[in-house]
Amino acid sequence: MWLCCDAGVVWQTTYAWITSILAVMGVMQKGRMPFKDFLFVDISKEIQDLVRLCLSWDRECRPSVADIVEILWSQTNVAETMKAMLSQLQVTVTQISQAVLMKCDYHRDGLDVLDTTLKCKWVVHGSSETEVAVKTLRGNVNSQNDITKIINRIRREIYVRDRLRHKIILALYGMAEGFGILPSFVYQWMENGSLHDYMKREYINLSARRKLDILLEVAHVHKQDIAHGNLTGDNVLLDGSGRVRIADFSHSIILAEADSRMFSKQFPGDARYTAPEFTFTGARKGAPKPTKEGDVYSYGCIAILVLSGKVPYWWISEESQVLSEKEKGTPPFHPTIEIGEVYLNLVQQCLSTEKSRLSIEKVIYLVLVQSFGAVDLTNSVQRPKRSPACGGYANVHKCKLYQRDIGAVQQVVFCHQFLPCADVAVKEINVRVKTY
Repeated sequence: MWLCCDAGVVWQTTYAWITSILAVMGVMQKGRMPFKDFLFVDISKEIQDLVRLCLSWDRECRPSVADIVEILWSQTNVAETMKAMLSQLQVTVTQISQAVLMKCDYHRDGLDVLDTTLKCKWVVHGSSETEVAVKTLRGNVNSQNDITKIINRIRREIYVRDRLRHKIILALYGMAEGFGILPSFVYQWMENGSLHDYMKREYINLSARRKLDILLEVAHVHKQDIAHGNLTGDNVLLDGSGRVRIADFSHSIILAEADSRMFSKQFPGDARYTAPEFTFTGARKGAPKPTKEGDVYSYGCIAILVLSGKVPYWWISEESQVLSEKEKGTPPFHPTIEIGEVYLNLVQQCLSTEKSRLSIEKVIYLVLVQSFGAVDLTNSVQRPKRSPACGGYANVHKCKLYQRDIGAVQQVVFCHQFLPCADVAVKEINVRVKTY
């Protein structure tokens, strides 16, 4: 048995002043304590009482393991423990002093609050000011295991972000202390808030084209080599100009490193947006790793929010009931009420079974087609095995357009042709996405 004093560390074996085992047995029979009283000088009274109870000769007086854990946890300084563990993170993040973060006082309570996020001004070099969002981590901290989970989420958030380079990613400036027991992230301020709140305010004023523009921007996060793992209406944000930014990468994995220790632990996502295969894991313990297919399902739920103005399963308030309905196979929307028929195909394909869901490339294609009011002819165009470039352009191909699934254009193309197919030119569109 060892004793550790909390005012410096002093290690001492039991009955250290006795060298003979027989003598130790003798003093034990006399009820002597295994430590001398001077060793308890720098230990709190609560711990001293705990030690004495543990050493009691009466079994009934000894505390249970649960009691011991509870007493030891009550002596833990969560903030200091967090600070010590963060200093050992194997990732780099800028530490921002609370002294240079000024809380905005636009509201009567002295704070401009976006959900649980504080709007602050970051004063740089004593004069320059930048509006930032200070988001304090939330979670129950009732044990050392809870602290470890939070640390793992922080580590993953920073690690994944460090490997992403795209303007759609919400900028992380650093971390700060002093806004609560748990540490806080300092992000770029998003004037229009979350997509969820934005749709509440602006849905009635948004054109169909604007809604599709939002969906197209959200889809580009999947062009990165990651699976986000928690894509929701609260993790999609909009700046003052209405441009989309994606937040919360604490559930994400980098696909090329999916088997690394960094991504060994998984965290459940929002029940309304999570794919069914991640909600019902059977005999498996813990949440499975995020996948591209799971993100596509979440994207379909984002599409419900944008196209209908309502969250998935909007008619259900309790998360537990959402899970129950999802297990029954209840879809997260009412197709005849909330979403126009023209967009129904996109949403349904995103929400289909895991193996039959669209790729993100196909999702982007469908959004683009609908944005320009075009007709999807994918299943009607056949490219010859040997299709040389023609027309003097490198990415134009001569193809056959057949009378399959093209009712809307059949009259245009075949009106004056009595053939089962027509020769057409297919032009590839190459878009170069600039990364930052």
